[in-house]
Amino acid sequence: LDAAATDLTAADKIRYTVQLLNQTFAWAREVGPLTTPLTVALWVRISEPLKQVIVQNVDVISFHNYKDLPHLQTYTEELLVTYNRPLVCSEYMARPENSTFDPILGFLKEKGIFAFNWGFVNGRSQTIYPWDSWVTQYNETSLDLWFHDVLKRDGSPYKETEYKYIQSMATRNGILDLQSYKPALWWIVLPVIVVSLLLFLVVKVIRKRRGDREEQVNDNDLEQETENELELI
Repeated sequence: LDAAATDLTAADKIRYTVQLLNQTFAWAREVGPLTTPLTVALWVRISEPLKQVIVQNVDVISFHNYKDLPHLQTYTEELLVTYNRPLVCSEYMARPENSTFDPILGFLKEKGIFAFNWGFVNGRSQTIYPWDSWVTQYNETSLDLWFHDVLKRDGSPYKETEYKYIQSMATRNGILDLQSYKPALWWIVLPVIVVSLLLFLVVKVIRKRRGDREEQVNDNDLEQETENELELI
């Protein structure tokens, strides 16, 4: 629906999305020299006009992949050959689809591809259930295999072998291995620092304005009291 609550055609949706995405990249670039790369995920079924806007503007190629290892290997190779830019897998890991930590996480680490798995703790998002849970009723006790998520509600691992594999990928000789992730860490840590500083400044400004208003109110009250006392005299 548009602003007038009119149904949009598929072509209109693509056209408006392309316009908005172009504007969004422009707004981000107008801020000044960026120390944080920009990216928008490439979907497999994305329209060609939208795809062109993305590949022409992003610094890092990000993508989703919920397929098995052979498919992921082929797909990432195609992305590297086609775009020759750093890769970020912004969604993966769906157990029934054979997109599992072992061996996919090892492959991603070997290739230096930073990745985010979907889901963490079994909770309100209910992403232990498969995609068709929108239309099919499931319950946790009868579920054969969790779709996403890594930890149970009490914080214990859903699968102990999976937990140990993840731990082995994140450590080297029992020590947290940051060296393997160093190329990707800088553009994750820096935004966190920048956002934290901005929040600090915003809170500081708000507190100052609130203090100024309270001081003004106190001054007005004092002035009113003085006038009242003078009238009594």
